[in-house]
Amino acid sequence: MKTLRHIGSLAFVLGLFAAVFAGIPWYMIVADDPVVPWWLRIAVFCLLGGILVVLLTVALEQRKHRISAEGSPPAESDRTVLRLNSAALPGREITEILDLVQGPTVFAI
Repeated sequence: MKTLRHIGSLAFVLGLFAAVFAGIPWYMIVADDPVVPWWLRIAVFCLLGGILVVLLTVALEQRKHRISAEGSPPAESDRTVLRLNSAALPGREITEILDLVQGPTVFAI
């Protein structure tokens, strides 16, 4: 089921990109009834180019973050402050209660 969902997602994204980044520019170039004004053509190409640049930079930043996260050394567990919303922590001893945490909060420093 997961594979089918991934195939469907991939088909949707490819179709969307083909329509937006190939279909719209093609229509802007070949449309002659009614004629598309030159300023609208430039605006559409600038908009699509800007969207493409933003998507590419986000993908590169996420890739860089993923690579740096994989190579980072494991954090020391003895010197961390741990916030959670339960009364016990398996495998560790609670030495000091600093504050009250409400809701489904788990935060570690």
